[in-house]
Amino acid sequence: MSPIATLLRQVVLKHDPARHGLMLPPNPRAKYHEFASAPTEEQLHQHLAGVITLAAPATDNDLAGCIVLDVDAEALTRVPLLIEAARQNELWAWGEIHETSDRGYVHIPFVQLANAAALKHLGDTLIIAAGLHHVAPKDLDNRTMNNAITRLPFGVHTWTGQRGLLVFPDGASYDLNTQLDAGLTTWCDRYTENPLPNTISTNPVPPAPAAHQTAPAPRTAHKRPDPDYTYRA
Repeated sequence: MSPIATLLRQVVLKHDPARHGLMLPPNPRAKYHEFASAPTEEQLHQHLAGVITLAAPATDNDLAGCIVLDVDAEALTRVPLLIEAARQNELWAWGEIHETSDRGYVHIPFVQLANAAALKHLGDTLIIAAGLHHVAPKDLDNRTMNNAITRLPFGVHTWTGQRGLLVFPDGASYDLNTQLDAGLTTWCDRYTENPLPNTISTNPVPPAPAAHQTAPAPRTAHKRPDPDYTYRA
């Protein structure tokens, strides 16, 4: 496995998600086709090569290893603001901006898995520090404890055929459509995992005690769901 694929797995798949998705061509029914497994090594290579585009949830079993902020509007302005807010809080982050749609992501990786809700809270404080607390969730979504699948870094957006712009904290950037090797090599060289703040637990939230349950009322039988059905995310 290539060093880049190995590092990508460590960054965004450290929590070993039980699901992943493949991004579909534009269609009215769904954006991803989901599978009940983590991505394979071969799939990660294909993702980086642009053959397929993978997505996965940022959390599993209430644990996460990376804050993931999904910027769905004004990414050219908001992604740098979020990266700077992380830097001001002594956190290393990187961003991706898809210029054709003005959307993007910010990733803030940590040395170990942590309570997903606590990491989400930290991400929310960074959104506030960036002055973006007024932005609607549909335009700036903290996906750190969201079970919806999110596109993995560096892949080709199958609807636009573009990879996007890779952005670093010092303002350096690479167009991954034309500078893929140089951009990913620089990312590997600069990649830094952040230590967990002392206030963040490495344990998942314990399940709530089961309430007393009475026998359920009879239910009308429903048709089984279509196993090939795909879901939007």
